[in-house]
Amino acid sequence: MKMKKELLIVLAFASLSACKNSENESTTKVLEKIEVQSVNSLCTLNGLYYSGLVEAEQTIPLSFESNGVVEKVYVEEGEQVKKGQPLATINASDARNMFELTKAKYEQAQDAYDRLKSVHESGSLPEIKWVEMESGLQQAKASYAIAKNNLDRCVMKAPCNAFVGERNCEPGMSSMMNASSPIKLVKIDKVYIKVSVPEKEINQMKIGERASILISAISEIPFTAKIAKIGVVANQIAKTYDVKLILDNKDHLIKPGMVCDVTINLAPSCERVEVPIQAVLTENNSKYVFVYDAATKTVSKTIVKIHSLSSNTIILKEGLKKTDVVVTKGQHRISNNQKVNL
Repeated sequence: MKMKKELLIVLAFASLSACKNSENESTTKVLEKIEVQSVNSLCTLNGLYYSGLVEAEQTIPLSFESNGVVEKVYVEEGEQVKKGQPLATINASDARNMFELTKAKYEQAQDAYDRLKSVHESGSLPEIKWVEMESGLQQAKASYAIAKNNLDRCVMKAPCNAFVGERNCEPGMSSMMNASSPIKLVKIDKVYIKVSVPEKEINQMKIGERASILISAISEIPFTAKIAKIGVVANQIAKTYDVKLILDNKDHLIKPGMVCDVTINLAPSCERVEVPIQAVLTENNSKYVFVYDAATKTVSKTIVKIHSLSSNTIILKEGLKKTDVVVTKGQHRISNNQKVNL
């Protein structure tokens, strides 16, 4: 009987020892080993795309300053002209005759003035006569200047260096017959690119913002332009605003009326991140990754939203920061808030 009791005590101690060993094994369980990788921050250029139309930097409508019949037109459309160059004339016979008449009267008055000046200085000419002489000379001089100006107005001259954009007059036509300007000049050393911008995008435009201009009629290499003017009054039908970009055109290859593709480059966005494709897991139609915390050596389950993917990587638009570290191996064997080893 005594032997049985001793045997039972031994077995009890053995069983207790086994339980303690089991608990120690549980508390010293080996942690899951994982591999991690830092996410890649992506900076992408945001662009707005429009169809644009080339406009001249300046359009100058010209008209005759006097009435008459067009006598000569010296230029053709597309011709380059210099400042002061005659473009067209109207019949100036009446203006020329008036000019000659007033010139003769002015010369006559000047001659009489010169002759009587010495007489007046000697005191032999009454003062009232001398005043009449001075007044007559000034009137003759003024009439002569007006007649000369009217004669000059019979010739239309270029006010600056430019190109002839339109020619709407021919010899024999009356200078008053043209509802529009007889001749229009355009300056194209620089050109404007006009685009129509929707109201929801107009406030993203900034003066000086760069843009890429592709004019396929000229080249497959895009030009670089800058935003120069931003409209503040909307088109009442289309509800768009006119935005004009300025572009150098020293060689005059770009012509008004050409159509172009416009890409306005806005400030880059660095909000998106890129992760290896194996780091992203699926659960209940949601995408998630495990984010590793080096301080606590734990992982946390984080829901993400996908922007796009390739064969090896996924670009995320929400869920991660550019400083995060994600689990790329062993992610199938871990759970939220679990401690892990690298």
